[in-house]
Amino acid sequence: MDPKFEKQLNETVKGSYEIKTTSQDILSKRAKTSVLKTPAYKRGFYIALAGFSCAVIALAIYVPLSLRETASTSSLTSVDPITSISEIDVSPLKDDASSLAYEVRSLYPLLKKETSVQGLRPSYLAWGSLSTNAFQESVKNYEEVQSPIHEAFAADNDNIKVLSGSFSGSDGTLYSNKMEFGNLGTLLFNDTPYASSTQWSSLSGELQDSANGIYGVKGTCRLNDQRNDMTLTLSSKTAGDYCVVSQDSTSNRFFFSYQVFQSNKLSYTLSLRLLKANGTNRFVLAQYYDALTFQEGTYRVLETSSEHYAIYGSVLGKILLSYENGQRTYTFNDETLTFND
Repeated sequence: MDPKFEKQLNETVKGSYEIKTTSQDILSKRAKTSVLKTPAYKRGFYIALAGFSCAVIALAIYVPLSLRETASTSSLTSVDPITSISEIDVSPLKDDASSLAYEVRSLYPLLKKETSVQGLRPSYLAWGSLSTNAFQESVKNYEEVQSPIHEAFAADNDNIKVLSGSFSGSDGTLYSNKMEFGNLGTLLFNDTPYASSTQWSSLSGELQDSANGIYGVKGTCRLNDQRNDMTLTLSSKTAGDYCVVSQDSTSNRFFFSYQVFQSNKLSYTLSLRLLKANGTNRFVLAQYYDALTFQEGTYRVLETSSEHYAIYGSVLGKILLSYENGQRTYTFNDETLTFND
């Protein structure tokens, strides 16, 4: 293990992790491990990683950070109230369908940002001179990853069902399965089951969003501890723009890792865990890396109610976030920023 990465990781969560050393875990670590701070080295590393993206998908790479129960007082800032962390009792993702629904809903906003007119990082320019404000800067950074984090908390409210039949795709292709995602759109797909099971081995199809945009969908699954872990790729019509998410439900945990590619180059990575804080509240531990700006960090997002959260990990220590009336509102002291969902 890179000693600098190990030291940084230990300082972040105070020894809460153990690093697995299977061949797949080592490959996963290479895809996620922070590299030396020399920009030229980082650029070379991530360009090479993008070149191996197909292998990443085929191997269903995971970032194997296996969290142990601990009573240690780990905190990123002096105001962070999370003094102990443990696994959640039961993953809110109950079956293949709920895992697929979570992955589609968490991937779509990441790809939508990446393929928008402004793009993911150029959207920073819209903040103009406000980028010098610490609150604005912190919210701007968190907005890049807020969707998969929020979907993790909302996963147990998922009532989306798989409908069977014959459904025509955008090019006339017939699909045997359909999932409706409300304002997000409709997913059509065909699946291939395991020979001795009805669980999915692979799937392919398309996602049509509410603006009639078409995105390609491909998924592979692997049985793990009687659970079917899924790696899903969502691709735009623009060649080389796609997002990948991989699930690792070992021991019934809720863990996902993301890679976002633009023009076949890795631009963003994210890994997240849904856990329990202080034995009561749920929280998400999210680690991110921006391959274009070399910015990396960790968020600890504590759920205080079904609509209210506290974000720790920015330079400000604590930011409040609410999801109400179709809006996201960030609050720090007397300052607020509001976005439409």
